[in-house]
Amino acid sequence: ADQATALQETSSAVASASDAAASTLATEAERHLAKNLAALQEQLTAQSEVIATQRVQAEAACMSEMQKQVEELRQQLQTPSVPEERLNQVAQDLAESVRITDILSQKIEAVERQFTLELSSHKEDVVQKLQVVREVSPKDGEDPGVSQARLEEMIGTALERTEHLEQSLVAVTNGHSAKISSEVSDAHAYLQAEINDLKSRSTSCETRLLEELARVSEAMQGRPTQPVSALRPFEQVRSVPAALRGMVQSALPLPPDIKNRKALIIGCSYFDSNAPLLGAFNDAWNVLSLLRHTLQFSESQVRFLVDGSKNCPMPQQRRPTAAVITESLQWLTQDAEPGDSIFLYFSGYGLLLPHGVGTFESCLVPIDYAAMASQKDDLGSGYRLISLMDVSIALSSLPAGCNATVVLDCCHSSLPGLGAKSQPAIFQWAQMQPPAFSGLEEDLPVGLHPRARRLVLPSVPLAGRTMQATSFDCSLTCFSACQQAQWCAELPIEGVIQGAFTWAWVKAVVANGGSTSQMKGSIEAHLADLQKRYRWLDQKPQVQMSKVMEQQELGRVEVASLPDIMRKPLTPNVRRKALIVGINYTGSHARLKGAVNDAWNMYTMLRQSLLLDDDRIRLLVDSDSGNKISPAQVPSKANILMNLQWLMEGAQPGDSLVLVFCGFGTQHPKDPAGKEHEAFLVPSDYAEDIPKEWWSQVTSPAPPGVPKTVPKPPPNAAYRLISMLELNRFITQVPSGATLTTVLDCAYPALPGVSPGCNLPPTFQRVQRGRVDYDKMLDFVTRPRFLELPPLPVQHTMPQIWKPQTFPACKLHCFCAGRLQEWPSELPLEGTVQGTFTWAFAKALAAGELRCSVAQQQQALEAITAELKQHFQGVEQSPSLMLSQSASTSDSVFA
Repeated sequence: ADQATALQETSSAVASASDAAASTLATEAERHLAKNLAALQEQLTAQSEVIATQRVQAEAACMSEMQKQVEELRQQLQTPSVPEERLNQVAQDLAESVRITDILSQKIEAVERQFTLELSSHKEDVVQKLQVVREVSPKDGEDPGVSQARLEEMIGTALERTEHLEQSLVAVTNGHSAKISSEVSDAHAYLQAEINDLKSRSTSCETRLLEELARVSEAMQGRPTQPVSALRPFEQVRSVPAALRGMVQSALPLPPDIKNRKALIIGCSYFDSNAPLLGAFNDAWNVLSLLRHTLQFSESQVRFLVDGSKNCPMPQQRRPTAAVITESLQWLTQDAEPGDSIFLYFSGYGLLLPHGVGTFESCLVPIDYAAMASQKDDLGSGYRLISLMDVSIALSSLPAGCNATVVLDCCHSSLPGLGAKSQPAIFQWAQMQPPAFSGLEEDLPVGLHPRARRLVLPSVPLAGRTMQATSFDCSLTCFSACQQAQWCAELPIEGVIQGAFTWAWVKAVVANGGSTSQMKGSIEAHLADLQKRYRWLDQKPQVQMSKVMEQQELGRVEVASLPDIMRKPLTPNVRRKALIVGINYTGSHARLKGAVNDAWNMYTMLRQSLLLDDDRIRLLVDSDSGNKISPAQVPSKANILMNLQWLMEGAQPGDSLVLVFCGFGTQHPKDPAGKEHEAFLVPSDYAEDIPKEWWSQVTSPAPPGVPKTVPKPPPNAAYRLISMLELNRFITQVPSGATLTTVLDCAYPALPGVSPGCNLPPTFQRVQRGRVDYDKMLDFVTRPRFLELPPLPVQHTMPQIWKPQTFPACKLHCFCAGRLQEWPSELPLEGTVQGTFTWAFAKALAAGELRCSVAQQQQALEAITAELKQHFQGVEQSPSLMLSQSASTSDSVFA
């Protein structure tokens, strides 16, 4: 019933729009035809005047010639020597001249009568044409695009008739009177044939229109080829991309006997040092999302310590300095009671602190490790470090009956004194070998180089330290990233730099949880799958348990280990190409945080899960981490257009193409009048051609309490934008039989001319957004993906783009982040800022095991977005789907 109501409302909207379009088009046709008729009348009048003038001139010439001949005859008659036969010849010539003059006059009068009849007939035909226009105007529910095509055909026919008449007039002027009559007869026959053909096509169009309405009605119902129950439930997903963690429901319920819970999460990026880590911040966010969403920790139960980045540093009280970490460890363990649950996570550098020749102590490295240290917190080394012995001492204060879990994603992360074969606080150690992935940076994109999470500092003389023996009464489990003799790494996984161990540990928790041995087996299985793609990766997780925990573990029933990571390749023998664009607009007055993350997530999904060849994917991203991007990777307008041409050119039937854009969308007036607006994609260099002084005045915020005034725009200045109409022209290059999937995570994703049933106009009335202060938004994690630009008095879409509309012949599946009036957003999801739509798209695809139909994908998208709205009240976007005429809801996504 809801679908029928929606269909009825849509039909009413289409009917009203069709009536308006028909009225406008009919008025335009009448005006155009009347204008042509008036011009024709003027031409006929002018030609008639020319003919009359020529007639008078001919008669005058004839009379002059006759008078001359008469005068010559008189002179000859006065001459006595003129023979009699000469007089007779002259008389005959004179009579012939009179006869020719009469015939010429009759022919001229006949031509005038013929054109008078032709003009009258033309008027009657115009009236008949207008009547036909009114008859074929779109009725209720009829597609206005079809009627517009009919009107354009009739106007073209009228113009052709006008050209025929003009040619006839030219022929008369040149004196081809005999040819005129034939051409007029041919014109009459041609016009009659055109009228008959128009009537036939009108009947055919009505039949096709009914068929199209039936197809659109079926498509609007959106019935998938398989029942909805065939979709894999989201809570059963066992292997998901990085963007999908945290919001996935845990497979195991929370233990009913848990009383109080505390968690301390530490992520050190060291962005102010000469050896920063790019993945520790992401790891901390992922674990925080896991605890807050999946494991349902409250905000007061979690203390989150991260240093952030250069563009977004954290407050001092939340930065993981040595003093803050030490104080937070006390907060974590104090007042603990039996039944409480304690969780400690650290992601950053591990360090071996030398204690003489060949002996070392394991330490965690805070962000201020190189600051001037006091004797209280320098462990006698001159550095500010957190000894793992001190961590063991803090955890040993937990009472019996308390459950504690420690996860350490760094090198040298064995807790001293824990387990049957415990690691001593100070131990002997040989020099470690260089990491196996050293020197592989050239094989990976810039910004995604692997790094070892081990820091080596210059040795300094140490003062003696007394090591305290520890014992644990609580149920304590420690998950370490690697063995003492190994390196643990952070590397690009699923589009984001993250620690390999944290990635595997989070997957294991989301997938099953279960016993400790089962968790260890699951982590090892995920790392083993990761090693298939990174063969140089060599780290084996280490699990330590207290004696109480070991006894509890023996009583648990083991279950089957987690299956391997899901990988669903596409159909074989299909040529595939993909273009992915993600823009954070680094250095601009309006910036995003999640667009590059979205692009990398989609890139990794296509490369690792769907197995596209690397040379068939092009990734254009900018960077906000200080890493250099090659000029060919910069998402400028020129690079985007060049790569769009690369994506579309050479496409053949059976090919599968993918286009992903994550960034800003904008609206701008079509012309200086500013009544109609166009939708544009915003490249990274959109303001490159704007005078910097004027642009600085426009984008800088006004002083408090002072209204902002916008200076007059410079003449002939223009933005570098890519219109949706231009994107349509690229798409129409793809031949029939090929498939193109577009994912547009931006505002104003109004792609015009997709199909007769989904034919959005290229222009629209301005969407009112109000005043947007992008300078204040720099402090917000949640940001909209629309960019409001000061209008410029220029036309940004080239005139040659505005050509007659052509619908794509390929199978086009266009997934859009929202409707025209809505504003897509990016949010902190699963520990990383991401576009809401791209996050939901990847999650829906994983729920369908990467092989779902278009209808199933769209239905899952809508369900996931609706679920997300319950967590974030500011989410108001509704995913939309547009299909070309040859596409179907039963098509496979990325087929």
